[in-house]
Amino acid sequence: MSRLTNILKAAFGRTEKRDIDSYMRYMYNLTGGGANVNQNTVQGIAAWSRGRSILSNTLAGLPKNLYRKEADGMTMVGSHQSLDLIKLMANSNLNAYQWHDYMMGMAIDYGNAYSVIHRDTNARPTHLSVVHPDKVTVEVYDNAVLYKIKPKENGNDVITVHYDDMYHIMGSTNNGYVGTSPLKANATSLGLSLSMNNFAKDLYDSNTNLEGYIKNPGRLDAEVIKKVRESWQKNYGGTGTSSTAFLDQGMEYVPLSMTPENAQLIQLMRYNNKNIATILGIPAHMINEMDEAKYNNVELTGIEFVKYTLLHWVNKFEIQNNKLLRESEQSTYRWKYNVNGLMRGDSKSRAEFYNTMINIAALTPNQVRQLEDLNPYEGGDEYYIQGNNMIPVNKLDEYYNKEGGTNE
Repeated sequence: MSRLTNILKAAFGRTEKRDIDSYMRYMYNLTGGGANVNQNTVQGIAAWSRGRSILSNTLAGLPKNLYRKEADGMTMVGSHQSLDLIKLMANSNLNAYQWHDYMMGMAIDYGNAYSVIHRDTNARPTHLSVVHPDKVTVEVYDNAVLYKIKPKENGNDVITVHYDDMYHIMGSTNNGYVGTSPLKANATSLGLSLSMNNFAKDLYDSNTNLEGYIKNPGRLDAEVIKKVRESWQKNYGGTGTSSTAFLDQGMEYVPLSMTPENAQLIQLMRYNNKNIATILGIPAHMINEMDEAKYNNVELTGIEFVKYTLLHWVNKFEIQNNKLLRESEQSTYRWKYNVNGLMRGDSKSRAEFYNTMINIAALTPNQVRQLEDLNPYEGGDEYYIQGNNMIPVNKLDEYYNKEGGTNE
């Protein structure tokens, strides 16, 4: 019995390892008609590449803050060792923006993204090391989750990382321990997109998409046909050739418009782009499918993107960030990736909203300025109630006594 097994048995009373490995093999070997779908080939699908970039870049660019619970509310923390990893540098070679972009991209493509949390002797995090999903397997012993990292593909060395020391972002999951790869789960749809791209390329590369043909009323032998073809190609087949065509012996040039088959191909490609938008959870207009985009619904779909897609990922990162805190800090500190900037409407709508919130003492002027990324000003932390004049809430009694009225 191994030392690890003894430790687990002593801690949890059970040593059964759940069959996560077979599940991972099943998910990573799905083909579903899209056997050529992988992380490299899908980058050739413009809609997927653009949609993936939108998700990863948007999350990476969000303002990220750490708050501490105080008696009078939440206070933003200006200095904390874990805050530096999330806002500045994840490690000496990877800044925080690049790290978030990488982690989000891996979670989208593979369904899982991993980074080992390195700590000093006081258990404080010092840096984050990204690990490619292909090198990680997950083992579950009752209540214990362990990550096994195989640094070299052909090597025998295995590094074991405890749950608390692995920063793990997972996508949709069927078992709660590993995420499913969207590429494999949607291999049929993405494989169709790849096939259509290849078909369209072959169609035009091989000149099977005829632009027209030469019609002759009589019969020509092979030699004459060859000379006519060469003459036409020489004079009218490319740039810098004659601009006026001349045909003799009753010949006629008949142009061809786009065939119904090609028109359907374009329609199918557009349908697949919308399907990719659905897989990624982004509005179709973000990947340049504008047929259903209208001025009055683009703003709404953008807000829905934040609420129903981006926040889903934001919550995952905020929860994993708690692993960067000491156990004693986790109940009093809270991470927040601020999406308020993405939820803003036009300037008129924002002004009306802020005005209402200030007038009902729901927000202070400085809180509004914070939402607009403006510096606070002295006296801007007062709450106001709308009257004949703007009155601080804590000075209502003073105001009504001065006016000779009552606030009852």
